[in-house]
Amino acid sequence: MTPARFRSPRVPRTVLAIGLLALPSLATKDAAADDLTIPSLVGLAGKVTVTGVEGREVEVTGGRFVAPGTTIEVHPGGLGRLIYRNGSRFDLKGGTRLVLGNEPPKPTATIVPLEGSSSALALLPLLASQPGAPTAARVRGKKVAGIQTTFGADFVTVTFDPVAGSVHYRIEVEAKGAIVFREVASEPRITIPRASLGEARALDTEGFRCVVRTHDAAGDLVEGSVQVPWPRAER
Repeated sequence: MTPARFRSPRVPRTVLAIGLLALPSLATKDAAADDLTIPSLVGLAGKVTVTGVEGREVEVTGGRFVAPGTTIEVHPGGLGRLIYRNGSRFDLKGGTRLVLGNEPPKPTATIVPLEGSSSALALLPLLASQPGAPTAARVRGKKVAGIQTTFGADFVTVTFDPVAGSVHYRIEVEAKGAIVFREVASEPRITIPRASLGEARALDTEGFRCVVRTHDAAGDLVEGSVQVPWPRAER
């Protein structure tokens, strides 16, 4: 007697296609990190949820990238923050329900742009592009050196070596590619409140990148950066 061959049941192609679409993309996070138009969402307080186009709701407990088409809901008493790569930031208060588009959201009673994020920060590239505006060329091989960070109970102090001929410096803190802090200083030292780094901590539990650039009206652009780990006790 010849044993009968076992044949696996045929699965319709449509079922296979639906199953593949339901699988999470392994490249989604990396692609989002490289896309300047995709912001990060940080849950700062209370309950903040996101619902993707597939209809699955996820609570945001730290930071995550959110693509266009995602529905963001901040429940009563909650607080979320959208952070764009150009430095624009928006606080999303309790009661917010927002379907994210390809552009930053328009301000409402519950969607509040943070001071300096949607105006001064957005104007920086615009001012530099105006005809006759002074421009700065980056100097190859020359950089801001000696960048050091000191963690205190309430502040983080950043110091660096002064650059000859420069009187202003722009200091930025980045986490996962998002700018969470930006300030201009007139000396090679700045003190950052620890509270201002809460967004960086939510986006990256390992540390953040500190970038220092010369910020004069004209002349050579000199910059430097260091990767700063969080204190061991906080990791």
